Amino acid sequence: TMSTDQKYLPVLILRDNRFGMIKAMPVPSKGVSTAWVSRRCWEWIASLGCPRIILKSDTEPAILALR
Repeated sequence: TMSTDQKYLPVLILRDNRFGMIKAMPVPSKGVSTAWVSRRCWEWIASLGCPRIILKSDTEPAILALR
């Protein structure tokens, strides 16, 4: 079992409905802590080759900060 003083590593999950692809990225912290997190998200989205995308998320402040 984990002790209460252990820290958890946040994981950002991206999912594509068209192809059913999922990407999980461990990130240093919630929100926009480093520019590479946003850049990696957009690189993955661009690699799907879709001319148009719709972004959906929950309303957690850390996720909204990525927009």
